[in-house]
Order: sequence, then structure tokens, then C-alpha cells
Amino acid sequence: MGLKSAFSDLNRPINYAYPNTRVKAWKSFMLKDEDIRALASSKNLEEYVGLLEHTSYKQDISKISSMEMNAIEDLTLSNYMHLGETARRVAPKNASTFFDALLLTHEITLLKRILDKLEEGLEGKNLNIDYSLFMANIGADAKKIVKGLPDAKTRADALELFRNTKYDFLLRVSSEEMRIPGYSQSLLDMYYLKTLWESISTLSAKDAAVASKLIGAEIDTMNILVLMRSKQGGYKAEKFLVPASYKLGDKLKELAGKDVSEIVSALSGTPYKNVLSEAVKSYEKDGSLQAFETGFKKYLMKEYRNAFKTSMFTLGVLLGFIRLKEYELRNLRSIAVAVNNGLDSKDIMELVIE
Repeated sequence: MGLKSAFSDLNRPINYAYPNTRVKAWKSFMLKDEDIRALASSKNLEEYVGLLEHTSYKQDISKISSMEMNAIEDLTLSNYMHLGETARRVAPKNASTFFDALLLTHEITLLKRILDKLEEGLEGKNLNIDYSLFMANIGADAKKIVKGLPDAKTRADALELFRNTKYDFLLRVSSEEMRIPGYSQSLLDMYYLKTLWESISTLSAKDAAVASKLIGAEIDTMNILVLMRSKQGGYKAEKFLVPASYKLGDKLKELAGKDVSEIVSALSGTPYKNVLSEAVKSYEKDGSLQAFETGFKKYLMKEYRNAFKTSMFTLGVLLGFIRLKEYELRNLRSIAVAVNNGLDSKDIMELVIE
């Protein structure tokens, strides 16, 4: 351990006393289980929004102008981004580089929306995205892309805006890779986790240990899913894999191109064995990877909760809270989409990650 890291660890209780107190207070305003069940029982979006008005989202929902999905999602996202930026400000200064990488998720979310709209065939000036929601939370490259979109008449024109930015790797794909469903979103996920993993080296020893455990699990589970999806889709996984490993070692290279059952068997000695062995039962029945995806999300949720409760005087409390807040946002979106499509409450609750 270096002198700087050791000194930082000595000052840990002081560095995290105030941030942890703030975060504990924020956590108390997150939705309770009964709130989630009530929202899942909504008969329509009007009732869903009405229920949210009695939660910590009240102030955001009061600004809603329509009952469209985009408007509802934007307002709950605004709540999350505000808390994320506040967490960045109260975090110790020696964790600033890590938090910059962590909250790059805001920029990635915007770029995914842009790419989704472009793939629908919309022109750059007609994407129907509220950019004002994001502008305070994105960097120069993303702002350059947004600024040029109104003049982009075709999807090709819009994609050219990514050239000479840190996201120009999205242009370095073959025509075959472009046909892979969600290829650009997968590349953005890979870039985000790679950047976040690399930023861990700037943390003190104890903070790095906590961050490595949580972000490492995110990387491992994403890479496992990439291997499975690539096998099902008949394409090479390498470009979509995060070039890092926490508990998988060199197994990723060995497992490229293997069947799902072979992947599950080879990973029986890892921390993910229980999720894999349970999910493979569903996979063998319906051939869907959904059980793996849901199982990994629940696994990560448990890790975040544990970090929030037990990682006192490290960034585990802050990181755990931010990730738990992200999952709350995902649950809110899943419920809203399901309610809007007329699913019953039982089916909706199966979509919720608890």
C-alpha cells in the first residue's frame, strides 16, 4: 500500500461520516415494498402517476405534462440524476475520478436513446428527446453530438457525429455486426464498465476493494450473458466483452463459442454458480436467457444491499445506494410499461427485481 493510500485509509471515518449520513437519509425515501405492489396494481397510467404523487417522486411528478411513457420516464430519471450528482458532490475528493466514471451512465443513457430513435428510422431533428434533462450531466463529446442532430437528415448523417469523439468505436463495426440486435447499446455498456473498472485504480486500497467486488460482479455477469447471447445469435462475442475479469480469470477466452450448458458447467466453481444452476433449468425448458438475466440482476441487487449495510466508512454505502436507486428506476419503468400494456399485477411483479 502506498503512503498516499495509507493516509487516506487513516482518514476514512472523517471522509465518509458526512456522506454516509446523507445517503442513509436518502435511502429512507426510496420506495417500500408496499409502494411497488401498489404501483403494480395500477389499472392505468393515470392511477400509476397518482400513486407516485404520494412518494418521494411527488415533486417530479407535479411537473408532468402528459401521460406518455417518455414524460413519466424522464421525470423519474431526473430524480435519479439529481441524487447521483449530489452524491458525487458529497463524496470524498479522492474518489472524484471514480464518481465521474460511475455517473457517465447519464451520458450513456442519452446516447442509447438517440441510437434507439435512429434505429427506428427517425431523422435527427425529430427524435423527440428532452435534451435539457441531460445537458448539465454530459461531457463535451455528447454535447457535440446533440448539437449536430438537428442538421442530420439521415441515420448515416447522425452516426457521423460520433466520429472524432470517444464514442467513435461505434462506427468501427462491420455490416454483419450492425445487424446484431442492440449492437450499439452493447458496445456502450462495454465501454462504460471498462471505463469504470479502470477508474478503480485511483481509489484508496479499501475503497478499491469494495468497488472491485461490486463493479467486478457487474462485469463478470455481463460478460457471461454476452457469451450466451453471442452463441444464440451466431456472432463472435469478443468485441462486446468487457476486457476485465473479477472471478472468471481466463475462462472467458475458453468459453467463447460454447453452448449455454457448457458455460454453466465451466463456471460451477464461481460465485455465480447458484444463479447459473437455477436459471439453466428454465433455459432447458424454453430456450430463453431471461432467467439468467433476471437471476444476475437479483444477485447484483443483493450485493448492492449488502454493501450499503455493511461497508461503513468506504464508498460502498454511496455506490450501493446509487445502484439501488438505478434498480428502483428500472422497476418503475418496467411497471409503467406493463401497466400501459394492460398486464395484471401478478405478471407485473414478476418483472420487478427485488
